[in-house]
Amino acid sequence: MNNSPRALSSIEVFSGLDEQSREEIMSRCMWRDYAAGERIIMHGDKTTDVYFVTQGSVRASIFSENGREVAFHDLAAGSMFGELAAFDQLPRSTYVLTLTDVSLAVLSREDFLEVLSLHPAAMAAVLIHLSGLWRVRLLRSCSAILSRMD
Repeated sequence: MNNSPRALSSIEVFSGLDEQSREEIMSRCMWRDYAAGERIIMHGDKTTDVYFVTQGSVRASIFSENGREVAFHDLAAGSMFGELAAFDQLPRSTYVLTLTDVSLAVLSREDFLEVLSLHPAAMAAVLIHLSGLWRVRLLRSCSAILSRMD
């Protein structure tokens, strides 16, 4: 486990912050390690923590009504997940499983929101991240609709 400010410098939304800011954020983090194949989040969980992948990779998935897994997104070191539940406080929308051994920095909802209010550059990075997610989902949805029309 690498729980140093440098570990947070690899996190996309914190990469623009200075080392002192990352040290302050690091002091708020819980650090967790998972082995490959472990479940981190279950669909429907009522948790609101935000996770930052410092080492390894995870997969966010949903399951169809007939039980088929639909991989949503693979996330490598530098990525974050769980931010939607931190903002809207609704149950988790995906399952997240580890693909490799993983180290995570974890912020509670309260700490995450406070960090964003104290660090406008991190807030801007999160907004860019979220807009990118919505753009990808919108394009996938439009593409699926158009392919059914052909």
